Order: sequence, then C-alpha cells, then structure tokens
Amino acid sequence: MTEKVAVGPAEVLSFWFGALRDGWTVEDRGGLWFRDGAKHDAEITRRFGGALALAGAGALDDWTATREGTVALVVVLDQFTRCVHRGSALAFSNDIRARAQTERALAAGLDAGMAAAHRQFLYMPLMHGEDLACQERSVALFSALAAGLPPERRAVGEGMTFHAREHRDLIAKFGRFPHRNRILGRQSTPEEA
Repeated sequence: MTEKVAVGPAEVLSFWFGALRDGWTVEDRGGLWFRDGAKHDAEITRRFGGALALAGAGALDDWTATREGTVALVVVLDQFTRCVHRGSALAFSNDIRARAQTERALAAGLDAGMAAAHRQFLYMPLMHGEDLACQERSVALFSALAAGLPPERRAVGEGMTFHAREHRDLIAKFGRFPHRNRILGRQSTPEEA
C-alpha cells in the first residue's frame, strides 16, 4: 500500500495519553478511555481514520520498530477501531491484529521498558480476546502491573486488575462475551440472556 498516513505514533500517543509523569498520565484520561469515549468518536475518526485503515491493512507495521510505535499501533488497532466503529461488528475487526502485536511485543520483552500507562493499553487486546488463555495472561499481566505501581496509583492498578478478572470470568463462564452477541449476530443462550 503506497498511501501515506498524515499522523505518526507521536500524534497517537499525545492524543490518547497526553503528558506522562512517572509513567502515568498527568491529566485524568478515564473519560476518554472508558466513560464518555463515544463523545470523542467523531474526532478520532477525523484525526485517525486514515491511520486506522492503514493499520488494519498492515501498512503501519513499521511503527513497531520502537516501543512507543508499538503502543501507538496497538492503541489504533484495539481502541480506535472500537471508537470509529462503535456499535457495529467492525468494532472488533482488528482484534486479531492488535493481539498479534501485543504478543510480539511481549515475546520481545518490550513491555518491561514501557511507562505503566502504555503497558495498560499494550495488554488490553488480551483482555478483549474471547479466549481463556488470553484472559488468564491478561489477569497475570494486569496484576503484575498493578503490583508495581506506586501507592498513589494503587487504586488505578486495583481497578485494572478487577476489570481483567471480570473479563476472564465471563470467558470462563460463557466462552465469549455475551454483550457482543447482538452486534455480531450471535444467538444468546438462555443463560447469557
């Protein structure tokens, strides 16, 4: 693919994380990340839609030459895909690619040198996987990340680990995320409903 993307890893990281201090975001990013992300979808589509299309086609894999580029690519594949395609099956269309980039980074030990905020999103594709082995690894990684956070970030770490366990428990019980069934055109079992 010869099309050029107008943004690079630095722009993705700046938008998603803002400034970092001691490995964590200076400003509270929870609204953008988890609570009111839908209100940011149009901006993400406008600013990063081209990068998302290229990343989904594998045309931005060269970003993985650096730790920062790897995190940026995973954010685009995992998070921006969910934002741009919220409410449709396409929201999960890059999950396999995102998880592959996470697995590659983990195999290379790249997470060991990353800021805690970056590690959180590097690990996120494992939490999103409908596979128990991915979920168990997610819980282990988020637990280790939380244990290494300073006391003032302990509550954040406990929250990450809690959510990782919640996701794992759903997969252990149902083998998939029931809340995705309608969007993916899957029939819910009586127990899932």
